[in-house]
Amino acid sequence: MTFHPDTLPDLKGKVFIVTGGNSGIGYYTVAHLAEHGAHVYMCARSPEKGTAAIANIKKMHPSANIDLLQMDLMDLTSVVAAAKHFLTLETALHGLVNNAGIMATPFEMTKDGHEAQWQTNYLAHWVLTEHLLPLMLRTAKTLPPGSVRIVNLTSSGHLGAPKGGINFKDLSLEDSGPWPRYGQSKLANILHTKTLHKTYGPDSPSVRNGEGEIWVSSVHPGLVETNLATSVGESGSGMMSVFSVLRMFGLIWPADKGSWTSLFCAASRDMKAEQSGTYFEIFRRFGEPRWQSGAAKDEKLAERLEEWTGEVMRKEGWAIRPTVNRTPANALSRVAPLVSLGLAELEVVVPVVDGSEAAVGGTDEADEEAEGADDAVGVEAVAPEAEAEAEDAFLMSMVKAEVDNIAKL
Repeated sequence: MTFHPDTLPDLKGKVFIVTGGNSGIGYYTVAHLAEHGAHVYMCARSPEKGTAAIANIKKMHPSANIDLLQMDLMDLTSVVAAAKHFLTLETALHGLVNNAGIMATPFEMTKDGHEAQWQTNYLAHWVLTEHLLPLMLRTAKTLPPGSVRIVNLTSSGHLGAPKGGINFKDLSLEDSGPWPRYGQSKLANILHTKTLHKTYGPDSPSVRNGEGEIWVSSVHPGLVETNLATSVGESGSGMMSVFSVLRMFGLIWPADKGSWTSLFCAASRDMKAEQSGTYFEIFRRFGEPRWQSGAAKDEKLAERLEEWTGEVMRKEGWAIRPTVNRTPANALSRVAPLVSLGLAELEVVVPVVDGSEAAVGGTDEADEEAEGADDAVGVEAVAPEAEAEAEDAFLMSMVKAEVDNIAKL
């Protein structure tokens, strides 16, 4: 399909939040939304870098209405504090773009006791969304369908998740290398989207009970290079050869173009109700791309992940609502009372300062169907040499797949 940010409607009076908004894809997402009149809250870990990014955008668009919302996704206290602060400032929220993330980083546990990629890419955004959902539902309740939306930036890197999709027995995956950890976190983003869509999207319990309709999307940004792409390529992994091939075929887009799918899903009038809940990018393939994994389509796995996340986040004190099984059969009957009380194709994502994501690789080839939602098995430690060889082979296969796809166009 054809889409350009210039076709976005007048967004005056609408409020958006974009995580990881000070650089990369997030930066241009903020810039285009603000250019069209939206009041945008840019989430960034560093106040200095966030302020500088806002100043740069205002040089291009002097009338841009952008505020900084300081947030560190590696610290859930910071995430909750930012959400609560926002709720004291605004009475409506029309769009939430969960853009921030890190990719294939060395093993690290956060102060909250979770693996860094799992928390940064998934858990922190789950918590942020959870705190903002009541306001988004109140905003949507009196507006036409499609007026309120959530965008989760994911990745075809979810294909690298461990067998079974989510390893509930060992979510940290310490002995599995950075790529399975990354893939698991990106798969979780897709499954989270499915749960939100089922609960709040078109023809959901929320709509049938008059509690508001929220459109939700999993975004595949495409081939995008940022100012950190070169440093990642020089990191000693297979990224350097990947970038060389991508540049040779002219397959890498600037970060601006990488924001277009997020912008389409967040604010375009051309998005249709039937596209809510899907995993797609605007340039070629909509609906269910053939490179979406079997685990990403697993409804039971999505339900199990939601139950696990809600229970753990509630026990740790980050969730604002009791754990519920958010299925069409019972979701709103248990959630609505709390809401009424106001309880409030290649693409691998490169770590960008303050957690914004910049896409640089992935695959369009379908993997084998996942084996349901059972606990993942067969996750074994891999020798560094073997792991490096596997990474290089995986990355180069992704390049070949995308080149083949381009050649067929």
